[in-house]
Amino acid sequence: AQPPQPLYECVRPDGSVYQSDSGDGEPRWVPLWTTGYPVGIGAGPRGRPGHGGHGDTGGHGRGDIGSRGPTVSAGNGTYSNYELEVLASEIGDLRDSMVSLANGQMDGKYFFAGFNDLTPPFVENPAHAGDPTQPPMLYQGDQGRKQLEISPSETETINFTGSAVFLGDEDGDGVTDPGRVDIFAVMTSIEDALRNNDSSAATAQLGDLNVALEQISINRSQMGVVANRIDRANENIQDMELDLEEVLSRY
Repeated sequence: AQPPQPLYECVRPDGSVYQSDSGDGEPRWVPLWTTGYPVGIGAGPRGRPGHGGHGDTGGHGRGDIGSRGPTVSAGNGTYSNYELEVLASEIGDLRDSMVSLANGQMDGKYFFAGFNDLTPPFVENPAHAGDPTQPPMLYQGDQGRKQLEISPSETETINFTGSAVFLGDEDGDGVTDPGRVDIFAVMTSIEDALRNNDSSAATAQLGDLNVALEQISINRSQMGVVANRIDRANENIQDMELDLEEVLSRY
């Protein structure tokens, strides 16, 4: 006969107590990006957080915004107010991560600010708190496109403006272009709807959220094309150096 297995007393996020065969307890809903994985967690097999399984992973492979999974989950009509608040917090964390990404920098220069690269491209819009129709984030960069000469007769644009990537405003006129979205506005609207216990309003944003995923994916693909062209140009320069060294070695 097997000896009796120990039971562990565990506490759920809502404070209720239960017993588990494992000291780890029931798996809790933890955003995957907190563990280093670049997407937000989606719904489990029952459409509820914290159950694992092969749920929606928030558009992994297309844009890595990570908020589609929680938004889809919110529309199933079975969430309590507490669970909707948890989902809203997840969306808020994802939006904050997106802002941090948009304000990314290297050597003190901001990636998405155009020529104005010593100033953070995005700041919170104070007018949004009093008027939700105002955009939640303001763009402080410009529309400058930096050029890199990759051959004597060829240059390549090596930066993307934050207004184009995150606000869907390619020409910088302050208006979102047709077929594009203000990603920060979409994520903020979803968070606000969930905090107001309005799951229908949250899921109504899925169309715009899919546009946001596609918007990020397109820009990411374009960045990849530019990076590949620069890499090939660098390889060509290295080959030329080797050829010159070989020629010089004969003299």
